[in-house]
Amino acid sequence: MNLFGIESEKDCQEKLDALLELHARAKEAMSKEAITALKSQLTDYYRKGCTNRGTQQMSSMESCFFWPAIREAYVRAPKLNSPKTWNAGLYDVESSLRYYRPKG
Repeated sequence: MNLFGIESEKDCQEKLDALLELHARAKEAMSKEAITALKSQLTDYYRKGCTNRGTQQMSSMESCFFWPAIREAYVRAPKLNSPKTWNAGLYDVESSLRYYRPKG
């Protein structure tokens, strides 16, 4: 069993697409609630993957594509208490997710 349940390119695309959908909702709403939903999902994935045990459980698809996307998006996500960072932070999150999304 792998950490995030991603075994194929298609699995990875679907998980990243779900995050991109959350991103699109956050960008459209530009509300604290919508951005919190996106950040919460990124945080859940990040906490699961940032341990030694988590790293050891990752499939090759997860460690090559999904995890780098999560790690980067999590670090670059907008600060909830600083609305002036929301636009740039959301742009960075989208860039990270799209960059690591397998093409295909």
